[in-house]
Amino acid sequence: MTGIEAIGVWNTVRPIAEWGIREAIKRLPPEVLADPIGTVRRVGDLLIWQGEKGQTVLSALESFGESQQRIQGAVAQIEVAQVAMTSTLSVIQSLSMATLGVTAFSSGFMIWRLNALNARLERLANKVEDLKAQVEAGQIAVLQRALQSLDGFEHDNSPTKLKTALEDARLSANTYGNLIESECAGSKRVPVLNYRGRLYLLSLITEIQCLLLQEQQQDVKKRIAAEQPRLKTLINVTFHETVAKAPEMYLHPNLRKSGVTLALMTELYQQLQQAGVLTDADIRDADELIRDANEMFERLRVAIYQPGFFGRMWMPSGRVTKAFTNNLRYLVSCVEDVNRIESLRLVNDLLTKMSFADLRAKLAECRRDLGEAATGGEQWFAYRFA
Repeated sequence: MTGIEAIGVWNTVRPIAEWGIREAIKRLPPEVLADPIGTVRRVGDLLIWQGEKGQTVLSALESFGESQQRIQGAVAQIEVAQVAMTSTLSVIQSLSMATLGVTAFSSGFMIWRLNALNARLERLANKVEDLKAQVEAGQIAVLQRALQSLDGFEHDNSPTKLKTALEDARLSANTYGNLIESECAGSKRVPVLNYRGRLYLLSLITEIQCLLLQEQQQDVKKRIAAEQPRLKTLINVTFHETVAKAPEMYLHPNLRKSGVTLALMTELYQQLQQAGVLTDADIRDADELIRDANEMFERLRVAIYQPGFFGRMWMPSGRVTKAFTNNLRYLVSCVEDVNRIESLRLVNDLLTKMSFADLRAKLAECRRDLGEAATGGEQWFAYRFA
């Protein structure tokens, strides 16, 4: 990759199914033309072609900007992303990581996320005895110092500050990685997994960004590969402690008002398949990949219409409905966050003739050039790697 080419602006009024894919098709790379049987998938902020011969990056999404209030709301309230990955590619409603694109990894945005996670700690500590504020505060301080050092580097390009940020971020990633492994092997408390998992992923993203800024592409590959088992365990345990117990129940009419749709469930299961988490038993004896909502429904048809499903005495309502919705949010936010790591891995593979710093600089130019097309609200622009 020697550069990037802006495709255009996308907002919440303009369905990406009618725009992003059409624009990407005009610029299909030779790899896709040689592998025409496949589907469009989203991995983090990337749109990829999932063909028989593997994955090819079609385009990427980048946010014009973000507000501290929205980031705090997205993290504290565990909002989910409803971005379909196949032909139903729909509108972004809210994002678990609150932003899209390389800009989302800037120190300022990540410090806002850390502050939001600090606010969640106080609420969790009141419910979970072993989440002692003084212990967590000491662990968070390491990540906070890493982000402050990264922020300093972004202002003065000091190699010493970047080295400090890398060391602290690695220590924090290892600390929280060990904590989530312990939780996965023990109590499996989903709220605790979500909280510590986000701190782990925030630390790992900070570490990877530091390596990218040092132009250590090989080290990025090794680090992400080393963390794959831990990332997979985090998704796997979260999945089996939430949705996997009764996926058909999430299509109950009582969850409609919470925004739970067949499209969202299809998208979620496709993400889980891509992460290598699903087994045949997890999708009611599925023996093929789920390509669209029709196939998802067929996998669940028997369970949905078995005697007594809609007529059974028990059904999700009141607090139970809220619990189901929270479970879905925990799982989707986990999958979304882990996919940011995968999107960084794919971007790293494309950085053959361009540094990560150059990529960020070119994206800043695109943001300025496309600024007139951005009319406010939640808006992003798409670009392709040239």
